[in-house]
Amino acid sequence: MALYRLNTARSLQALADLLRTTEAGTSEHLQSAELLAKTGDLKWYPSLLETAQKHENVANYVDYAAESGRDKILPTLLTMMQNPDRETIEANAVSALGFTGSRTAVPILLDLLRSPDPSTSLRALYGLRQLTHRTIAGERWFDNPQSQYPQWAQWWTREGINAPIYKAWECKEINLLP
Repeated sequence: MALYRLNTARSLQALADLLRTTEAGTSEHLQSAELLAKTGDLKWYPSLLETAQKHENVANYVDYAAESGRDKILPTLLTMMQNPDRETIEANAVSALGFTGSRTAVPILLDLLRSPDPSTSLRALYGLRQLTHRTIAGERWFDNPQSQYPQWAQWWTREGINAPIYKAWECKEINLLP
């Protein structure tokens, strides 16, 4: 954390070195990846992508690469979604779409919202909520995501071109879909 707070070229390079030299899954490794992603600097994306590809069964690494890579990671996530390991790798890729801060990810998530797999459609719904800060009315907004597709699709058709898209760390009020 101290290296990140220093926010100098040398301190951030030291974080990247930790990512390269420490054991995957350790606190230092995970935190180095997280903090490099939070810089928003595409310079760290190749290292984060490499780590995510080596450890695609660890959601955090995939999320951090998505946060860093934005639109650039979409082809990788689409490939990962074809992985037969639905419970981890495909799920991690779907969830990571919400971390991209990418307008291009929204139509992908809309399509996934229609998935007959409840886990996939729920992850898509969370991603849509994270990117758009929108939701349907009610306390149980996460119930039956597939049934929400028409409302989401209509909203995106009407407002998608001008709708704000948020990064994972941006905290704003969640508004209702009109």
